[in-house]
Amino acid sequence: MNNDISIAALIVTYNPDKRLIESLTKLEKLVDFVVIVDNNSNKSPVLDYISNNIFNDRYLIQLEDNLGIAYALNTGIKYILEKGHYDYILTLDQDTVPLIDDIKELIKRANSIYSNIGIIALISKMDPKIPEFTDVKFPMTSGNIVKSEIFKYIKYREEFFIDSVDFDFDYNVRMHGYRIIQYNYRAIDHNVGITKNGFPYESSERLYYIIRNSTVLFGENKITFRMYIFQAFYWITMGLIHWEILKTAKSSVKGFKDGVNKKLGKNNDI
Repeated sequence: MNNDISIAALIVTYNPDKRLIESLTKLEKLVDFVVIVDNNSNKSPVLDYISNNIFNDRYLIQLEDNLGIAYALNTGIKYILEKGHYDYILTLDQDTVPLIDDIKELIKRANSIYSNIGIIALISKMDPKIPEFTDVKFPMTSGNIVKSEIFKYIKYREEFFIDSVDFDFDYNVRMHGYRIIQYNYRAIDHNVGITKNGFPYESSERLYYIIRNSTVLFGENKITFRMYIFQAFYWITMGLIHWEILKTAKSSVKGFKDGVNKKLGKNNDI
């Protein structure tokens, strides 16, 4: 590893499976420090194993309540920055496993091509027709290599609780003058989420947050009308495909109303 670049990894978990251990094993050779923030999981053998195998380069924070993905990210970031100086922080989901062999060399190569990089986004698919790096606007949070100085100015939006946190963060990074680039070779193995009858599936609760937070972002001119409509249409359609018509309608209407009125935070009534 290149000793002139220091990097920490941050993994947010909720009821993780053994895939998390696979990720940790890979990270041992890639980064200098790993922090796991758990969002108040139920009894988890995986977390029990990890808590009994904590070393100097690994730390587990177990939250007493699930306050959302953004809160967990901000908690982990705060701990990392207080722990020591790290030039970059790699953010990961519990179901994302790094495949790259030398993340520090990748950072050096990207910085030799582009200036003022704020985020290098890693992806799980590869397109050989495009360059090694390209500019992007809204990469997902998992697989982001974030320049740590960014966190002096920007935090993840806790009032969103879950969903669209990455859109808001990415927009703010670009508005602070940083560049977001994507590494276009397969560098992570990422589970795409739940499928049902061959189609992507999100619960009516998740649909509520998707619609609500997308409505807020559109109202703040952080996403385009086209993005907003696509988000809403796609996930509402998925709900209807699964014949959850009443739940889909209720979540969509409530999400839209609360988004317009900016009634944010965790909603326990959905």
